[in-house]
Amino acid sequence: MTNQHSKIRIELAPMDGITDLPFRSVCKRYGATHLTTELIPAMPFFFNLPQSKLNKFWLKAEFSLQQRPLTIQLFGSDPKHLSKAVNLFSRMNPDAFELNAGCPSKKVTKSNSGSSLLKNLPNLKNCLKSIMENTILPVSVKIRLGWEKDISEEIVTALQDLPLPCIKVHGRLVRQRFKGQADWSSIANLVRISKIPIIGNGDIDSRKTAKTRIDETSVAGVQIGRAARGNPWVFCDRNVSIEEKQDVILDHTGLMQDFYGQTQGIILMRKHLLWYLRNFPGARLLRGKAARVENYADVKLIVINIKRINY
Repeated sequence: MTNQHSKIRIELAPMDGITDLPFRSVCKRYGATHLTTELIPAMPFFFNLPQSKLNKFWLKAEFSLQQRPLTIQLFGSDPKHLSKAVNLFSRMNPDAFELNAGCPSKKVTKSNSGSSLLKNLPNLKNCLKSIMENTILPVSVKIRLGWEKDISEEIVTALQDLPLPCIKVHGRLVRQRFKGQADWSSIANLVRISKIPIIGNGDIDSRKTAKTRIDETSVAGVQIGRAARGNPWVFCDRNVSIEEKQDVILDHTGLMQDFYGQTQGIILMRKHLLWYLRNFPGARLLRGKAARVENYADVKLIVINIKRINY
């Protein structure tokens, strides 16, 4: 499978519990130009927790050479925590680091991290400076338009004196989470006022839509997030046959088992399998079985039945 796509920047947006090494590998094959890890907390590394408690976070940062350029995304609200985390994760030799200032999840915002940083712009800048002072790698930031109202112009203006390679913007307010439509007019406005390149995110569901948004707003690139779940070929501009999709599901399953182990890999694959099945007419009949797969053979049986149902 070749990776021949026109040269526009279409990133895979980081998604917690989803954009792990196996899924990133599949998306890269279909044209994702830039990959970012799941968000990783900085705090646990500052307090020297037992290695057994840190292993799950190290696992989130693992990547293969084929996944470059690869960005490790961190979240936290204390510059000291972030500086230590950057020093530790630099050993993995990523291509860049990123600070998450856009996640709306309560488990992240309750520690004043993620999108809570948008309520405290001086601390947001201090966190970014702390990361920059501890690495020679590029450091970007992911934000939203604001918390209750759109203050994106204020946020982006405050960041203009930092040597950021780009600012990645999800075109929704924090309170919206993923409801409503992304506001691409606000993203376009940020492109006009910012000397730092803007990467847009929100409601990109095809390569065609990605190119349209780039042409209309002059963003430096876009990110695709939720639309890639069960649909990694969203990054390419060709029709993917049902046979190829079947092969991808099985390959993804194998990658999950190789990375997490036979049992855990299958358990974690279940949600991906359910997402894959959404894209096949009639496959709802298989979803109950998909949620209970216990081994590779179970997955293979479902994949075989996909074709039977669709022909």
